[in-house]
Amino acid sequence: MAVRLHHGHDGGIVERRLRPIFDWLDNGNNKKALQEAEKVLKKSSNLQAAKALKALALLRLGKESEAHVLLDTLAEEKPTDDTTLQAMMIFYRESHQLHKMCALYEAAVKMEPTREEHHSNLFMSYVRVGDYLNQHRAAMALYKVAPKNPYYFWAVMSVVLQAKSTDNNTKKSVLLSLAERMVDNFITEKKMEAEQEARLYIMILELQEKWEDILKFMEGPIYQKLLPGAMPQASIPYLRRLGQWRKLNLLCKELLWEHLDRWDYYLPYFDSVFQLIKESSEDSDGLADDTLEKCHEFICSLVENMGSKMMRGPYLARLELWKRLSETGEAVSLLGSGVALCLQYLRAFAHKPCALPDLRPYLAAIPQKEREEHCRHFLTCLDMDENTVPQTLQDIQRHVNCLGAWRLTAPAPDASTALTVADTLRARYTEAVSQGLAAGSPTEFGPSDQYALMAAHHYCYVALAQQSSEPIVSALALLEMVLQVSPANFHVKLLLVQLYHLLGNALAADSVYHRLEVKHVQLVSLGWAHAARLAPGLAPRRALALLADTHAFYTHHANDSVEQLTAAYKYGTFEKLCELDAWRMRLQRCAWCALAARERALLALLAAPPAPLHAPPPRPRAPHTIEYVPREGFLIMFCHVIHADVEEHQNEELLSPEPVHTCLCSATRPLFLGTRHTRSSHLKNGTELVARGTFNFDLKIGTSGNAVLDNRDLNAIVSWELGAGAESEARMRSAAQEEAYLGVKDALVSAMALCVELAADRRRERYDQLKACIDILEDTFDNSKQMYGSREKICISAPFPSRIIALVNSPVPYRDLYSCVFLVAGELALGDPAAHDHLQRLQRLLEEAAEVLGAEVRMRIRHADPLWTARDAFEDISNHLELLVVVTFVVGVCHELVAGGGAGAASRRRRRAAAASPQQGRALESLSRVNEAAQAGLALIEELLDEWPAPTLPPAVALNHLRLDDCCLSDSVEERLRVGHQEMLDDLRDVLRKKSKYLKSLVQ
Repeated sequence: MAVRLHHGHDGGIVERRLRPIFDWLDNGNNKKALQEAEKVLKKSSNLQAAKALKALALLRLGKESEAHVLLDTLAEEKPTDDTTLQAMMIFYRESHQLHKMCALYEAAVKMEPTREEHHSNLFMSYVRVGDYLNQHRAAMALYKVAPKNPYYFWAVMSVVLQAKSTDNNTKKSVLLSLAERMVDNFITEKKMEAEQEARLYIMILELQEKWEDILKFMEGPIYQKLLPGAMPQASIPYLRRLGQWRKLNLLCKELLWEHLDRWDYYLPYFDSVFQLIKESSEDSDGLADDTLEKCHEFICSLVENMGSKMMRGPYLARLELWKRLSETGEAVSLLGSGVALCLQYLRAFAHKPCALPDLRPYLAAIPQKEREEHCRHFLTCLDMDENTVPQTLQDIQRHVNCLGAWRLTAPAPDASTALTVADTLRARYTEAVSQGLAAGSPTEFGPSDQYALMAAHHYCYVALAQQSSEPIVSALALLEMVLQVSPANFHVKLLLVQLYHLLGNALAADSVYHRLEVKHVQLVSLGWAHAARLAPGLAPRRALALLADTHAFYTHHANDSVEQLTAAYKYGTFEKLCELDAWRMRLQRCAWCALAARERALLALLAAPPAPLHAPPPRPRAPHTIEYVPREGFLIMFCHVIHADVEEHQNEELLSPEPVHTCLCSATRPLFLGTRHTRSSHLKNGTELVARGTFNFDLKIGTSGNAVLDNRDLNAIVSWELGAGAESEARMRSAAQEEAYLGVKDALVSAMALCVELAADRRRERYDQLKACIDILEDTFDNSKQMYGSREKICISAPFPSRIIALVNSPVPYRDLYSCVFLVAGELALGDPAAHDHLQRLQRLLEEAAEVLGAEVRMRIRHADPLWTARDAFEDISNHLELLVVVTFVVGVCHELVAGGGAGAASRRRRRAAAASPQQGRALESLSRVNEAAQAGLALIEELLDEWPAPTLPPAVALNHLRLDDCCLSDSVEERLRVGHQEMLDDLRDVLRKKSKYLKSLVQ
């Protein structure tokens, strides 16, 4: 940060004094920076820049309260020098108090109304908080002080953003008309100087759907001057909008003659051809292609005029024409067989890695019968077959593309055929390794890796057909070999993660996932592949860490991305502002982020939330306040406030110095009911908002309004199956299942919040809200049971079946258990006599659930291949463990309702002895039996995990070793499985022991 001199002091002296503070701050030594700032202030107590830098050092040292007090005092002095203002701006940015920047620069502008920099910074401060109206005012004031074009167009863009943000059509129309008139004035006065100014004007006209005005402007001298040569391609979408198909056709033909490989010109060309054919209008001069024959002739002429350099565009154009004609049945008569065209393309471009992705949509358009009849032609079109041993890298690329096209067009293989193909492909890969044709660089991977990927997929086909883990372990060993040769191959890493999860070993998958280095938006788009599978894989601690990463990205992204908005204004890239706004809205409505937040809140009851791996520093809270974020407010407080109280009272007799996940329920009692805990009122306020608005909302994946959006990237894992329609249907079904599961989780978290509220105020209104929440939970279970009552087929390149399926199809009555436990809390809070009956019912349900779970899991333990059944068994155990955690939490609240607010064992015994009400005595006795049933459930889970056999390789795999540099890769896979399994057992034993310890403490 450049140091600017303070107006009230000698510049050289100030610079010398402040320089060491800046240096220490830049080096991250905040303690030394604080010391230097205090030294300077001893000599110059009124030096505002030193005060601001001291506050910044205090903030970075974690002394938020002291820093806020100091900076608030400084803000009252209304500083105007740049050094102070910049330091204060950095402070507000790091403390996520962007709104205070506005007040800071408003005061500076009033003190020095003619300084351009103050006006500019005021505008940017409004940009950071999204105040479009004040942006407009600040930009116009800035333009009056410094009449420069960029400032004027900042004002115009602010008006446009106001229009885009309103739902009132009349207001939107008025604002857009205002923005248009503002630019029209500049055009009239010939003041438009930059390309982005012209683009902004076109954006304004687009929002008003004035397509003819746009074309007129593009044809005018100003556009031609600012964007020379851009008019032809820029006018394509507007000609399309206006339906000027003949003009569009001629324009695209002209552009294609100059740019044979521009696919974005071919598509509007085809659209214009088919529209002209539909309109059946006579072309007076015959220049436009208004018949299929003319279109075909034009494409053929492009192919003939390519010269010596082969280009994909004309070849793909013929395939695109064939695909469009195949929908009407006219393709064969004009172009011949689609198979022949695909083979022609493959012969020409099989040496390119993009050949197979190019062909996929056209292979899918070929009728299935014809496709399967000619599938061998794709394999043999270059005089190769599956047994060919290529000798060069180019030959390998051709071979894998031919194999891929064959696999995509051939019928689904049976188990024996798939196993033969897998072994053959594995042999091709090992031969490539032995010949030195498989070595990848640290950042790239070679074509031979496709042999291994295809082989792994065929092993998966065998495993799913035979319900056996043996082929999966063979695939794992092969992919581990690929990863040693080509460490950058992310396709291999993703498939390894998926296969380890298929065997139920979440921590083995996690060891590979670390090598992917997933960050930022990938935490959202790839969350389905790993983070969503950790909890059902009995890895709650690692799940919590990864969900903390996701939640940190979600909550901090809006604040971290504001600088991108200011940069867009500085460089005049106004189109990016709209893109950034659309991206922000998409992330805010992300279904996975919503689910991750709720999962994180519930998993916090199992394991202490660690610091996010990629999260920025947490936002410092002002004293005696807590921030509420809509929908996620309770979740943030659930994971933050309670743990803050645990740390605060860690050394008191009230709480033992255990990890957070064992102290959570103990902390809830004094936190929610006791008088010593100052944060209880804040938690009540937050949960009240949740109770009123969180659990009762509609979730419609991919629809408009306030619906959540499915942002998963389901194409991340390579697939060797065709069928775009089937894939789309499967995606929608998967999204609907995740929507239902999100509804269950949301209802659970909201019900727990309402139990806490009831324990605090015992109001009938709160009980009614709890009952409504329970009704929603029951309805979600019932609807999901009806819609997803059967097991889903597993596809290795798609998400595993949603957890809602195992939850509603389980013989354990989770619906009744969750309903009963929340009803118990509500009735105890109101002193309802029916609580006793519900406690007895809850005890019976817990005992029956333990019996059913034990039988289900032991049946899988006795299975001939327990490695194959582990995933389903661990998901059942995980669902039951989550239930017991919720029961434990609510039992803790119920004990306080019945026995009072103290926490010590002696105190509880005295209160029980002094209990005068027989109803209370009965409730405590029933609650103790529920407690014992919950402890028995935890003990059963530990017993089942102890009985589960350690992972061992099937004998056939153990005998069929893959070796690389004297390293047996089968042994490496077995070791990874064993280590992951043992770590999972150690973590869960620790969690179960501490949860059981807490439950015992309630009845001592």
